[in-house]
This record gives sequence, structure tokens and C-alpha cells, in this order.
Amino acid sequence: GFERIFLKSGESRDIKFVITENDLKFYNSGLEYIYEPGEFDVMVGSNSRDVQTKRFRAE
Repeated sequence: GFERIFLKSGESRDIKFVITENDLKFYNSGLEYIYEPGEFDVMVGSNSRDVQTKRFRAE
């Protein structure tokens, strides 16, 4: 998902959001809705060519 944040030119702002285990679930090849721990990348930017990436590990 996404949320649009508007900033004035030169303005910066800290943004925080929570990613739950349920947000990381997906359907596997057996069509089971599961969660698997691992490393995930979060990409934030104004478009797909202008992103900052942060990696986190979920247990």
C-alpha cells in the first residue's frame, strides 16, 4: 500500500509506519495463506525510478 505525503521544496519529515506479520503473508504454491520469516525491502520514493530502500529482517 501507500500513503501520499506532501512536502514543500527543501522540506523533510520523518515518516513511521507499522508492518505486521499479516502484511507479509502470501499464497504459496499450495494456495495456503502463510507467513515466512526472512529479509524484506521497503522502497519509498516519489516514483519507481526515485526510491530509497531499507532492508529489515522479520522473525
